[in-house]
Amino acid sequence: MKYRVLFIVLSLLMMSSLHAQQCDSPTGEKETRACVGNELRDSDHIINEIYSKVMASLNEPAKTKLRTEQRAWLKTRDNLCQLDKKIHDRDAWIESILGDYSKTICVVHETRTRIAALKTMLNPSAPSTSAPVQSQPDHQVDRAYDGKRSTIHTTGKWYFEFTLNQSEIAAIMPTVIVLGVAEEGHITGTMQIISGHNVGENSVRIGIAADLDNGKFYHSRNGVWMDGAPGSNQGGDLKTGRNYHAIFMVSASEQRQQMLDSGAFVPNFGDHPLAYAIPDGYSPWRNQHLQ
Repeated sequence: MKYRVLFIVLSLLMMSSLHAQQCDSPTGEKETRACVGNELRDSDHIINEIYSKVMASLNEPAKTKLRTEQRAWLKTRDNLCQLDKKIHDRDAWIESILGDYSKTICVVHETRTRIAALKTMLNPSAPSTSAPVQSQPDHQVDRAYDGKRSTIHTTGKWYFEFTLNQSEIAAIMPTVIVLGVAEEGHITGTMQIISGHNVGENSVRIGIAADLDNGKFYHSRNGVWMDGAPGSNQGGDLKTGRNYHAIFMVSASEQRQQMLDSGAFVPNFGDHPLAYAIPDGYSPWRNQHLQ
């Protein structure tokens, strides 16, 4: 019996280590989504642990204040990210978030910001790797997107690219990035994770192909189409006859402009030469300016 328990413990540790390694640099959409889900699950434990330590260091008035602030943060997060308050099962709640890119980016941002704020309370003298910013009441879930083309396409086949200098982005702030197209608040795209493990790694280029005539979405990584090439019946599904913007969202929204200005994150909607050949029958998204 003793050896059986030891075997189970070792197996769990090995699985945990494997999952951690897989989430150092996830590439596929399914793997990336699973890693973000793992982070959100782990965040409960992290927040509770730090919160408990901070509470233990405070006097009674300060404890009451922190308890009120924590409850207010939970309420604010739920309202900002438009979360379903009727879902009580934790796993189902997380899956509902992961099914919506806007909610995912919002929850990751709010959670990481809260963890950073609690860590600062726990150790005020420690150098901070972030600058937590309190969410504003009018901070909507789509955040007007972090960036979008003013050009709207309803039909046609369109292509654009994003260059992510992983090392530079990670040095500025680890982040989750969503790239794709959106209509009426609904995003179809791909999610990328840039973590501290990406420091020193090469840039990656994400290509986006949106076939609005046939309702298909495709994306590539360094020229390799990940879930089927344009023209195939694979890829993601798009609703036809809708008005689409090309968009991106960054969970580290306070550092988004720094990433753009430094060239760590470079959207290219066809205003500059594209790195890879445009798929047959497709045109650059371009036109007008980035809002």
